Amino acid sequence: EIWDGLGEKEKEFVCLCCTDLKYREIAAQMKVANRTLELMREKIFAKFGVKGRIGLVILAVKHNLIAEKSFY
Repeated sequence: EIWDGLGEKEKEFVCLCCTDLKYREIAAQMKVANRTLELMREKIFAKFGVKGRIGLVILAVKHNLIAEKSFY
Protein backbone atom coordinates (compact mmCIF):
# COMPACT_ATOMS: atom_id res chain seq x y z
CA GLU A 1 0.00 0.00 0.00
CA ILE A 2 1.16 3.51 -0.83
CA TRP A 3 0.78 4.69 2.79
CA ASP A 4 2.99 1.96 4.29
CA GLY A 5 6.31 3.50 3.28
CA LEU A 6 5.69 6.71 5.23
CA GLY A 7 6.77 7.48 8.78
CA GLU A 8 4.40 9.07 11.30
CA LYS A 9 5.66 12.62 10.65
CA GLU A 10 5.30 12.11 6.90
CA LYS A 11 1.73 10.85 7.34
CA GLU A 12 0.98 13.86 9.51
CA PHE A 13 2.44 16.12 6.81
CA VAL A 14 0.23 14.57 4.11
CA CYS A 15 -2.87 15.04 6.28
CA LEU A 16 -1.95 18.64 7.07
CA CYS A 17 -1.37 19.34 3.37
CA CYS A 18 -5.05 18.54 2.92
CA THR A 19 -5.96 21.60 4.98
CA ASP A 20 -5.70 25.29 4.18
CA LEU A 21 -2.63 25.75 6.40
CA LYS A 22 0.43 27.37 4.87
CA TYR A 23 3.66 25.39 4.90
CA ARG A 24 5.14 27.51 7.70
CA GLU A 25 1.98 26.88 9.76
CA ILE A 26 2.28 23.16 9.10
CA ALA A 27 5.92 23.29 10.25
CA ALA A 28 4.90 25.07 13.45
CA GLN A 29 2.10 22.59 14.16
CA MET A 30 4.45 19.67 13.55
CA LYS A 31 7.14 21.34 15.66
CA VAL A 32 9.80 21.11 12.94
CA ALA A 33 11.96 23.74 11.27
CA ASN A 34 10.78 25.22 7.98
CA ARG A 35 13.81 23.71 6.21
CA THR A 36 13.04 20.27 7.66
CA LEU A 37 9.51 20.55 6.30
CA GLU A 38 10.84 21.62 2.88
CA LEU A 39 13.07 18.54 2.73
CA MET A 40 10.20 16.30 3.84
CA ARG A 41 7.94 17.87 1.21
CA GLU A 42 10.50 17.31 -1.56
CA LYS A 43 11.00 13.69 -0.49
CA ILE A 44 7.26 12.94 -0.37
CA PHE A 45 6.54 14.68 -3.69
CA ALA A 46 9.32 12.64 -5.32
CA LYS A 47 8.18 9.40 -3.70
CA PHE A 48 4.62 9.83 -4.97
CA GLY A 49 5.62 11.35 -8.29
CA VAL A 50 3.63 14.55 -7.78
CA LYS A 51 4.71 18.06 -8.70
CA GLY A 52 2.95 19.98 -5.96
CA ARG A 53 0.55 20.10 -3.06
CA ILE A 54 -2.59 19.75 -5.18
CA GLY A 55 -1.23 16.56 -6.74
CA LEU A 56 -0.46 15.22 -3.27
CA VAL A 57 -3.96 16.04 -2.01
CA ILE A 58 -5.57 14.38 -5.05
CA LEU A 59 -3.43 11.27 -4.50
CA ALA A 60 -4.28 11.21 -0.78
CA VAL A 61 -8.01 11.45 -1.47
CA LYS A 62 -7.86 8.91 -4.30
CA HIS A 63 -6.12 6.34 -2.09
CA ASN A 64 -8.07 7.14 1.10
CA LEU A 65 -4.89 8.19 2.89
CA ILE A 66 -6.62 10.80 4.96
CA ALA A 67 -9.46 10.67 7.43
CA GLU A 68 -12.33 13.14 7.59
CA LYS A 69 -10.86 14.56 10.79
CA SER A 70 -7.92 15.82 8.75
CA PHE A 71 -10.10 18.56 7.34
CA TYR A 72 -10.97 20.10 10.71
